[in-house]
Amino acid sequence: MIIKERTKPIALRVLEALNGRSSLTTERKREYWTQIKGYEGEKEFDKAVAKLVPGVPVLNDLMLKDGSFLSQVDSLMIIDNTIRLFEIKNMTGEYTYSDDALHADSGLVYTSPIVQVRKSSSLIQNLIRKNGPSI
Repeated sequence: MIIKERTKPIALRVLEALNGRSSLTTERKREYWTQIKGYEGEKEFDKAVAKLVPGVPVLNDLMLKDGSFLSQVDSLMIIDNTIRLFEIKNMTGEYTYSDDALHADSGLVYTSPIVQVRKSSSLIQNLIRKNGPSI
């Protein structure tokens, strides 16, 4: 049961508009296709969740803030009084994991989804401790 729908990221909307009006640089094109692929992966995740766990509350695209700490959560589900966080990646190619990062064969380095979930988890725990119910 989707409580908060997923929306197309602002970065993707901006790149779509720019792509329609001008020729993007190679770097911007790569960013544009990465954004498209990521959003498509998130939509596929939503379809799978709807089939596999119907009736479970799902909140998508949450932006959480506590003081100066900010974190984005792809999907959050509440199952049996437990909050489950999901960081969705839709990447192709060969990657290695080291130093809390994903290293692509191309040389690019991506923030680890594990680090992102830890950050979001800490933020949610603090927000619940301050404002919310016991979960």
